[in-house]
Amino acid sequence: MKINLSKLSILIVLLLFTANIFAQITISGNITDASGEEPLIGATVVVKGTTDGTNTDLDGNFSFKTEQELPLNLEVSYLGFTTKIITITTNEKLSISLEEEGLMMDQVVISASRRQEKIQEAPASISVISAKAMEASASGTVSPIRNLIGETGVQIQQQSAVRMNIEMRGQSVVFGTKIFPIKDYRSLVAPGVGQFDAHASGVMGIDLERIEVVRGPGSALYGPGVTSGVVHFITKSALRHPGTTLELIGGNLKTMGASFRHAGRNENKTFGYKINFSYKKGDDFLLDGSEGTTDGSGNFTSQLDKLRENIYQPDVVNGIVNSATPGTLIYDRARLDEDGDGNLLEPDWFVLSTDLTLEFKPTKDLSVTVLGGFNQNKSLFFNQQGEGLQQNA
Repeated sequence: MKINLSKLSILIVLLLFTANIFAQITISGNITDASGEEPLIGATVVVKGTTDGTNTDLDGNFSFKTEQELPLNLEVSYLGFTTKIITITTNEKLSISLEEEGLMMDQVVISASRRQEKIQEAPASISVISAKAMEASASGTVSPIRNLIGETGVQIQQQSAVRMNIEMRGQSVVFGTKIFPIKDYRSLVAPGVGQFDAHASGVMGIDLERIEVVRGPGSALYGPGVTSGVVHFITKSALRHPGTTLELIGGNLKTMGASFRHAGRNENKTFGYKINFSYKKGDDFLLDGSEGTTDGSGNFTSQLDKLRENIYQPDVVNGIVNSATPGTLIYDRARLDEDGDGNLLEPDWFVLSTDLTLEFKPTKDLSVTVLGGFNQNKSLFFNQQGEGLQQNA
């Protein structure tokens, strides 16, 4: 029998080529947390850039076949853990561990007991909004207070375009607040009036490391009046977060502004400094004349007609306001309505904030912080008592 060698050679080449196309390798292994003791159930393992992959079983094990050639990159991910990329050069069984995302930032808190502790050991219901979460959301760009929207048990009262108040546990106060907002352990409640003014707080989004929300009364730790909870705005330390950040914003209602942060430290990390500056402005909510009330006879009175046309500085005698006299006129209608459009409300808002922080850490267990700053702002507020204007400096 004669054999055609040329045809046989072609057949062998085709068989080898086909075998190479359908050659598969098996990738298997086990995935745990950083301790190596807790298996991660349902973790995703895929060959990067392909759909070849699988999920781990109840013991954290996985196994799948792929036609990709070695070496290849394996992408391992699990909710709440940092995604890891692993280069595979052999098909030996793998042992992979994943780190929790923001382990130190999200699990260690200081507001519930005024000391560092793990969040699961805190003697209160507490949640943390990390810098990473705030950067991923644009809601806090104009006001960092808006990062609290959606937090369980927290109510945000929108009193104007930029002015906001924070409440918890069903409380609702017109001007004051039953919670205790603080920034690096310094109270943000205006002394004497018990009022929290969000845009006058000096809290700048680009300088925030995290926000800790503690639900429930905290008078034993923070003094009388803390009946609903604590909101702690914790800023970035110059020793741990040196560098320069510039933020520019723009949006509806002619909103625009800029924020700047610069921090530095010495080589020994015993002295650091940071400078913050922020200026933002925009148009505020306005009455267009359609708002108002209708009496029993059907007569409509516009809210604009209810606004006072004169503002007086009251006369004070022996520390008591003298109600028998109107006081000294400081604003008349012409000054309140400078553009002459008939609307006495201020049409815009602004906030200017700047501060300088010096940090000293001569030893591991001793740190000294010196802070000074300036804040000036203007905004409207709308609530059950009507409309008003607040100016601070």
